[in-house]
Amino acid sequence: MNRVLNPSKIFGSVNVPPSKSMMQRAVAISLLTKGKTTISNSSFCNDSKAALSIAKSLGGDVTIDEKSKEVKICGNLDPVESELNCGESGLSLRMFSPIVSLLDREIFINGGGSLVSRPVDMIIDSLSKLGVFIRGNNNLLPLSIKGPITKNCCTIDGSISSQLLTGLLIALPYLKNNSEIVVNNLKSRPYIDMTIDILKDFGIVIENYEYKRFFIKGNQKYQSINYRVEGDWSSGASLLVAGALGGEIEVKGLDVNSKQADVTIVDILNLCGAKVEVSRDYVRVKKRGLKGFNFDLSDSPDLFPVVVALGLNCSTISTLKGVKRLTYKESNRGLVLKKEFEKLGGRISIDGDIMKVYPSSINGGILDSHNDHRIAMSGALASINAKGSITITDSECVEKSYSSFFDDFESICENV
Repeated sequence: MNRVLNPSKIFGSVNVPPSKSMMQRAVAISLLTKGKTTISNSSFCNDSKAALSIAKSLGGDVTIDEKSKEVKICGNLDPVESELNCGESGLSLRMFSPIVSLLDREIFINGGGSLVSRPVDMIIDSLSKLGVFIRGNNNLLPLSIKGPITKNCCTIDGSISSQLLTGLLIALPYLKNNSEIVVNNLKSRPYIDMTIDILKDFGIVIENYEYKRFFIKGNQKYQSINYRVEGDWSSGASLLVAGALGGEIEVKGLDVNSKQADVTIVDILNLCGAKVEVSRDYVRVKKRGLKGFNFDLSDSPDLFPVVVALGLNCSTISTLKGVKRLTYKESNRGLVLKKEFEKLGGRISIDGDIMKVYPSSINGGILDSHNDHRIAMSGALASINAKGSITITDSECVEKSYSSFFDDFESICENV
């Protein structure tokens, strides 16, 4: 489905959706408890639904009430199915693979969309070091995994993604013996902080030695709790940037003290000159003269698409670091951002890990989302100050993370 957006002024208020990153982690941890966990303000985007489906397949008793945004999970790691489908969720793939490795039986993990073209060598190498029998299909999905984990130490590469480390930190406290993970060149540290914090809520303690070594005591007890999911800063970032580009917006449901990586959008908006007002109940952003900025997005790569849309509207060049983190997302985002925005008159250069975004006048035209939810959202932002309407292809891809994005976006748009 294509979505046509016209140049607009921005004004209004939006309630941000729940964080899918926190939701998926809470679902996975709840599966390992022995009681009933209640998750409130739950996310029901496609990625979160994938995690809930996997929890059911692995034996969890899952009750869903979408109207009240509440999920109840009675933990029980005893699979009722031998095949799991992660949809397009890279987090579910990398998080549930170590959990499946706790089992003394063969489980198959598959996925869909762009996930089937993403290499799985990191998962295979790391779990093999823990004594797990695991194989893929020429370094791609599907995976065949047969545990249990028999070794207590492994070294992993954290330069591409921190999601496998998240899965290991969730799974290893379940073992009888202590474990240790050595990590080289860890990126996305805020996501590991988030994982450790949520595990702590469930009664699990992880010893973190400068993000290079993690000690995990064995035989820990996962406590069933009442857990509330925070508002999603990844989704909120696109709305806040809309306000900076087109007028004024108030986004409700964001906690500025959150451990979510994308809370750093507030720093970026302040750097570029937007007027930012933060309160306990909302974040308000107003349009003001925008200037270029330098920022390292290595720990928050999901911000790249919306920050590029911001940079194109600044008066001077913006320099962004962390492009190498974008290769194995839903698309090769660095190259896609350059290609699609240049079609509309934007100017972007990439040199190794550095992207430069130049002040640009954006024309109307067609932006191919490449079925990538964050590319689609950045296209919506580009339409605000464009010279004509922008058509975004496959706009339904936003259901991966923010199902109501276009409805919310259009509710704050006034055509000019």
